[in-house]
Amino acid sequence: MVAKALILALALTASLTRPASTPEPKKPIPGRAATPSWTLRIGSPPAGAKYVIEGRVIGTDGRPRRNLRVHTHHTDAAGNYSAMPNGPFLRAGELRTSVLGQYRVETELPGMAEGNPHVHFLVEDPGVMILYNLSFTFQNEVYTENADVYDELAATIFEGLDEAKMAELNAQVDVDGQPVEQVAEGYLEEIGML
Repeated sequence: MVAKALILALALTASLTRPASTPEPKKPIPGRAATPSWTLRIGSPPAGAKYVIEGRVIGTDGRPRRNLRVHTHHTDAAGNYSAMPNGPFLRAGELRTSVLGQYRVETELPGMAEGNPHVHFLVEDPGVMILYNLSFTFQNEVYTENADVYDELAATIFEGLDEAKMAELNAQVDVDGQPVEQVAEGYLEEIGML
């Protein structure tokens, strides 16, 4: 149960910016705040359902990776990737990282799929290991009923997850080929939660 909670808690994160060769920047729409070019807006989430994922893409040398293309997709609130079998994704987009490797995705909370709500990211650069921002993804009603318990779980899980530890765990999955569930379970055992 706790291992599944951790998997549910680990939300992938990666996003991007306009290519360096882009001509003149777009002018903001009057009455609207300008959006950084490395921000992607997917859909029009209803009030209270906006979900923001932001972070940086860092190379194995520790330096930010700029101008990388990042594809992202997730289910709609009902858990559907597409409106028809093998159809196009309902909630998808692409962006490029900023000069500092930054990205930001503004979307709606994904629905349940493959056992938990999650967001997929694909970075088009074989030399990149993404530093993931961690977040718990809960429906507000579920969280509100047991906020103190979830906050305590989150504090315990996140306490030891600095960039070095995340790089170690990511390498176990991305380099060594271990299943995500196995790596998550190993970390939970390491911190005494299992």
